[in-house]
Amino acid sequence: MPWLGAPTRISQRWSLDVVIDVLDDGRRFRILTVVDDFTRARLAIDVDTSIGGRRVVEVLQHLIDTRGKPAMLITACYEVLSTIEFAPPMPLGGPIE
Repeated sequence: MPWLGAPTRISQRWSLDVVIDVLDDGRRFRILTVVDDFTRARLAIDVDTSIGGRRVVEVLQHLIDTRGKPAMLITACYEVLSTIEFAPPMPLGGPIE
């Protein structure tokens, strides 16, 4: 992955991540987060026992509807994003690089 450099404005780059953890009783849960890399503000956090591709798209679409589309969306969550049933470019109001 090429070095991206530091963002210089709001919504230049958002980062998406999914964290998986286990409760004391053995149940797994997931946390979806979206962060603006310039402000480091948490734009979304979604916690559930299951977060599928459709849910990721819904969260991103809501953010785009309320904040506008970022210039770039980055993630290391290939396993999560590979389950989303759509062909590039993502149907989020236009392509995201």
